[in-house]
Amino acid sequence: MSQSEENQIFTAEQVAAMVSHMNDDHADSVLLYVDAYSDVKGASAARLVSIDAAGMDIQASVDGRDVAVRIGFEKRLETAKDAHLTLVSLSKRARRN
Repeated sequence: MSQSEENQIFTAEQVAAMVSHMNDDHADSVLLYVDAYSDVKGASAARLVSIDAAGMDIQASVDGRDVAVRIGFEKRLETAKDAHLTLVSLSKRARRN
């Protein structure tokens, strides 16, 4: 089993639902993740592409070009509820800083 397969604990449907929800309802948080938790600076937009047990993949727009961003989680996710709690925590922490 490859590392990416090992990290994929969610079904394709769960990933699609999380990605859709974050992009539709929390686009501001996705952009905030890029700014607060990656080395990419100056992103004007960001879109969640995928999420797995170890982290999330985001596509950021910087100066008109797409930049792939991988943000790892401090703690491995075990459930969809873990994903929800982790994303909320990351957003709150980033807004405080």
